Amino acid sequence: MNDATGDDSRYQSGLVRDLWLLPQTVRNSFTFEGRSRRTEMVVYLIVGSILLQLVVGLIDLTGLIEEDAIGWGSAITFFIPLPALLTRRLHDMGRTGWLTLPVIALMLVATYEDWLVSTMDTSDPAWPDPWGLTGDMISLAGALCVVAILLLPEKNENNPYGRDPRLD
Repeated sequence: MNDATGDDSRYQSGLVRDLWLLPQTVRNSFTFEGRSRRTEMVVYLIVGSILLQLVVGLIDLTGLIEEDAIGWGSAITFFIPLPALLTRRLHDMGRTGWLTLPVIALMLVATYEDWLVSTMDTSDPAWPDPWGLTGDMISLAGALCVVAILLLPEKNENNPYGRDPRLD
């Protein structure tokens, strides 16, 4: 503990340092080893979403690419780093990364359900939504799993998955 400031100087923080976690997350898209802080996940989810929406909006303004292609392309781009990030976040909590698989399965089922509904003729009232509330509940379950992984506290010491990333 630093007596002059009253804070623990081992943990570095700051907005600029935290924003640099986004490129780090993208570079580590296929790295399932090690640990990731909550901050890295928050920066990826929030700043990555904002940047992706800005790019999608600019592409959409040009009108060169079909709207569905833009939507699917952006979803895939955003989804690629997520399994590795969730795995490293679980490692930070001292849990196995294999717990990522059910979360990814929920997200894939929800994505398939969205695609299936988007291909149907919704103007025909005799053709009901085959997933209905079930598809919405699957989407909600996947989102809640991601939020739980985000909010659960990390192990503040070294664990079998590596050093505390806040000390680096």
